[in-house]
Amino acid sequence: YLTNGKRIVPTVIFLDRDLKELGKWAGPSHKAKTWTLETLVKGRKIEDIPQEERQKFGDLYDERFLKEFFTDSLTEMKAALT
Repeated sequence: YLTNGKRIVPTVIFLDRDLKELGKWAGPSHKAKTWTLETLVKGRKIEDIPQEERQKFGDLYDERFLKEFFTDSLTEMKAALT
């Protein structure tokens, strides 16, 4: 599955018993994307961000995901089914 012509991870597809698509969600959540752009990217290209900075950000993201972004993702997935 592609989203806007790109492979997005994670992507969740909801199917019925007959494998008919009921909805699709491609993450990360809007809140997680916004936080990433404001906290890490700051208008830079990913390849221009030092590896150390990306690693520290990854650790922060993992911690924040469990506290906040997971719930946002579930909310967005639920909306994809309505």
